[in-house]
Amino acid sequence: MIDRVFFVLLLVCLPAALRRNTTLGLYTVFLGIIPATSTLLISYSRNIMMCFPIFIAMARFLAGSERKEVFWYVVALLGSLQVCFLIRYLNFYWAG
Repeated sequence: MIDRVFFVLLLVCLPAALRRNTTLGLYTVFLGIIPATSTLLISYSRNIMMCFPIFIAMARFLAGSERKEVFWYVVALLGSLQVCFLIRYLNFYWAG
């Protein structure tokens, strides 16, 4: 599930990365789209962490939004996801 969410995130941020810089956009395509189409998205979340242009696009979106509530919603969502993963790890439900 997490791998699919990262893939959708890549697809959403790809146009912004291409508009920002064509070279970085092509880097994102080669590092994010091609591995997704050639495998079964196994450990795709680890591969997508190397696609830093999507994080640049997300940061520009969050910093440039006129409504600051969006930033805090994202912080709350990612913080709760981190707590969920921590609970799963502490209860030995992380793998398998």
